[in-house]
Amino acid sequence: MVREAERGGVSHADVAARHGVLVSTLRSWIYRLRREAHGAPPAVRMLPVELAPSGDARAPIEIRVATGELIAFESGTDVAYIAQLVVALRGHAC
Repeated sequence: MVREAERGGVSHADVAARHGVLVSTLRSWIYRLRREAHGAPPAVRMLPVELAPSGDARAPIEIRVATGELIAFESGTDVAYIAQLVVALRGHAC
């Protein structure tokens, strides 16, 4: 297909249509093979990357009780302990 398009006399669009491919795909292969034939390294696109913080490791765990108070625990506090406390607080009016 690329050889046919490179021979001339027929447009890239006609060759692509005859073979059922997009003209952009055909042209992409034409240019890629030309670069390879001339020893050019394949094009590499580098995209910018922005790393987002995974979260503040020291952020507290906060629980708001029914009466509106906020109870804060240091990060790393045993979650089983926090769960037991929540269950206990549900059973008692503060």
